[in-house]
Amino acid sequence: MANEIGVRWKNIPPERLMPGQISELIQHRKDQGYARGTIASRRDTLKRLLHFLDRTHHTYLAESVPKVPPGELRHRTATQEEVSKLLEVAPTWMRCLIYFARILGMRRGEILDLTPAEFDKQSHGLNFPRKMGGTSGLPVPPHLEKLITFAGEQDPHQRVLVTLGLPIPGIRPHMHRCQVPPQLRERRAMYSTISYEWIKLRKKAGVSSDLRIHDLRHTAATEAFTETGDLRTAQQLLGHRSLSSTIRYLAPLRTQELRDQLANLNHAWLYKAKVATELKQ
Repeated sequence: MANEIGVRWKNIPPERLMPGQISELIQHRKDQGYARGTIASRRDTLKRLLHFLDRTHHTYLAESVPKVPPGELRHRTATQEEVSKLLEVAPTWMRCLIYFARILGMRRGEILDLTPAEFDKQSHGLNFPRKMGGTSGLPVPPHLEKLITFAGEQDPHQRVLVTLGLPIPGIRPHMHRCQVPPQLRERRAMYSTISYEWIKLRKKAGVSSDLRIHDLRHTAATEAFTETGDLRTAQQLLGHRSLSSTIRYLAPLRTQELRDQLANLNHAWLYKAKVATELKQ
């Protein structure tokens, strides 16, 4: 956040910012189309930074940041039937994206930036930079390994999705005027193309329009925890630093699942406990 302020206003120290400039920064975040929860999280980060500046320089910058209620938790997961329908009509590059998101719980940006060079043939794992830092040695299933190997034979340093057929969109004229590096402009354009193609794929497959690509990541996390009962497995799969972030990804049990879980609990010991029938005066 401090680096972003430094790039945006090079000649102004952070402690000299005006309320209008802070509002401009907040509005820029909203215009980027981030989810409500992400916007709330980044405003909290900005407010903590401004609180630090206020204590150091005796200013009142933090008062310029309005509160934003966090977005509601999203617990939508994909059913096996929905995923099967999508895979039946998806082109190769989109099938690859679905595999990465549904099986390995990867983010869309991580999948987009993935190259065959990040695949280790000896360990059959992926070692790639994650959003929150660190790397991940996720094991790759055989059918995904074949796609990565094929992409590596074409160009080991090109994005896997691009090699497999992801359309590379042209850069719009207004984007050339933006102070954004060409590589980042290209990445944003491909990101938009993936969103557009996903909408078309949902309609073609006859899948509900409320299913998002990110919901496949939620599905992978929920399945990993359900199968193992270990939060650390889901945490490392998702690449989270804290367990609290992972818990937000887990879908709650359905009514029948909850009944089945409770039926398996052994409460026999509880009925054998002696019940006090007298009260001490």
